[in-house]
Amino acid sequence: RKVLAENLKENPGVPRDLILTLSRDDVDEVALPVIHSSDVLTEQDILDIVRSAQKVTRMTAVAGRKQVSSRITAALMDTK
Repeated sequence: RKVLAENLKENPGVPRDLILTLSRDDVDEVALPVIHSSDVLTEQDILDIVRSAQKVTRMTAVAGRKQVSSRITAALMDTK
């Protein structure tokens, strides 16, 4: 799964359901590359990741994306 995530993280043609599955993986080495880099994830997908994140590493991956909207920034700031 880790190799798959690394290979697909920047591919815009990957089916969204596969990217969502990888982004929700319990293993950081699988989820983080996709959360950080995939443009397939929508703003709502990213907001859902932030709101459901149980690990700081997930929020850090979101914060490190090349584009972070004001809505996502606000959601990151609202997490406890």
